[in-house]
Amino acid sequence: MKRPELHHQAFDHKLALLKADERIGRDVGFIRRRPRKIEPLQLLKAFCMLLPGPCPSLRSLAAVLGIVRSQSVSRQAVARRLNGAWVDFLKQMLALFCAGI
Repeated sequence: MKRPELHHQAFDHKLALLKADERIGRDVGFIRRRPRKIEPLQLLKAFCMLLPGPCPSLRSLAAVLGIVRSQSVSRQAVARRLNGAWVDFLKQMLALFCAGI
């Protein structure tokens, strides 16, 4: 697996503008309480970093998320977070991201 680029200042700046991540996460049921390990924006960033390549696997998503977090993440932990609420959260966040808010 090719190592993802670690410096994405423009992407981080754009994500910083999306302060509504927690509100949206709560609205769609993706966040019920304060995340201890996997932050929603970190998962979104790791997911977006894998999009240009071939079909991402849980293993590759966990590896990239581990790099983003600077702490290892198991593919089982990632699998628990990817559910219908994740899809709804992803749709809402990408809509905001594309709208330039």
